[in-house]
Amino acid sequence: MKTHWMGLIVCLIFGQAQAEGFNEEQAFRYELEMSRNAAVCQHMLHVYNEKFRQPWKTEPIDLAGKTYGEHSKYAFPRLPGVEHNDRFTFDVRYSKWPTSPEFEAIEWREGRRITGGGPVPSSSDGRSLPILAAEFDIDNDGHKEQVVKYAFVEMWAYTDYERISIFRQARLNFLSPVTSWQIQRGGGGVPQPEGISVWRHIRPFMLWGKVYLHLQHDVSHEVPNSAIIRERSYTLVSEYHHDQGIFDSGLDPITDDMPGIKQVCRFHMIPTE
Repeated sequence: MKTHWMGLIVCLIFGQAQAEGFNEEQAFRYELEMSRNAAVCQHMLHVYNEKFRQPWKTEPIDLAGKTYGEHSKYAFPRLPGVEHNDRFTFDVRYSKWPTSPEFEAIEWREGRRITGGGPVPSSSDGRSLPILAAEFDIDNDGHKEQVVKYAFVEMWAYTDYERISIFRQARLNFLSPVTSWQIQRGGGGVPQPEGISVWRHIRPFMLWGKVYLHLQHDVSHEVPNSAIIRERSYTLVSEYHHDQGIFDSGLDPITDDMPGIKQVCRFHMIPTE
């Protein structure tokens, strides 16, 4: 039996396999397995066990438009000129809920990206999708970065990982149409951004004036019929550091520090009845 640590290499396969087996009702108990900062880890252990027992429990879209309406608990403030869309609010729901004051300290605003393969809107196919944008000091170096989240867990059946781009110097101008190409690669005077894309769930939060990353990940194995089965789930609290290193498939996202990612706490998510 071959073991895999799920990340960028298997995310598409895993996303399709999870479409039928994703259990939104599953509850978890969080158990601290590794700590490099006792105060931070004990604090987040309490937060997770109190606020994140059912991290995937949300509500279906309703035709009346109330559950994911612009005044619902799932809705983000929007960038200038962006109209509310219930479907897009549903797509980004796991970036808003569950929540706690630590996560609410990151002031995301919802925007749009235009899909396609080129650096300017005219070369794209014109389809609009949601993004989240915020400015905060993601690496705690004293300077704010522009952080853009553009892929969201469970947005589609095949999307089972999230992606964030980090712009350090020049920023994207969301007063004009922005393409997927620009968010991932820069262009128009904006350098290629750094990116985080190995984990299933990526949510920055702030605790005691410092920014950390909440990273959720699953461990799976392949069985003879090639289906991928989730075996264990983990939540990591990590620090982000400026590092243009390329993802090393020889590293385990659960047990190893990745390029630019230093683990502070590791929690085993134990399923409960």
